Amino acid sequence: PLEVEDLKDEIAGLNTRKAGFEEELAMLNQEILVQKGVIEKAQELTKRYNEQIKEIKNSRQYDALNKEIEYQDLEIQLANKKNASAESKIEKLNEALAVLNPKIAKSEEHLKHKEAELETIVAETEKDEVALMEKSESMKMKI
Repeated sequence: PLEVEDLKDEIAGLNTRKAGFEEELAMLNQEILVQKGVIEKAQELTKRYNEQIKEIKNSRQYDALNKEIEYQDLEIQLANKKNASAESKIEKLNEALAVLNPKIAKSEEHLKHKEAELETIVAETEKDEVALMEKSESMKMKI
């Protein structure tokens, strides 16, 4: 019985880890989508600023727009780095899940085997238990 309980606990722990990995994967995928949105917005702003540069009348406006374009380029680079980092983490999590899933399956199979073994033992001892209970009852009657 203890071995079966240990296996159940191990499987529960593995399933909890798996759920954590899957949750983290979902969060990373969401982060990638957010960063793609940031990239698109920055590209739109850069395009708009480049169009505005063509209509500039003084150097102060030109410098301000150039700074904005530079800032948007940095935003794009930062978002790309975050995406690359998230994709790297996703790859590692997928590798961990690839190792974890067979381990869970193996543990569940082992658990089924042990539970069947335990049921066989319980069935065998049940006959003895009934016989001993009857003997105990008969001894109580004599006392």
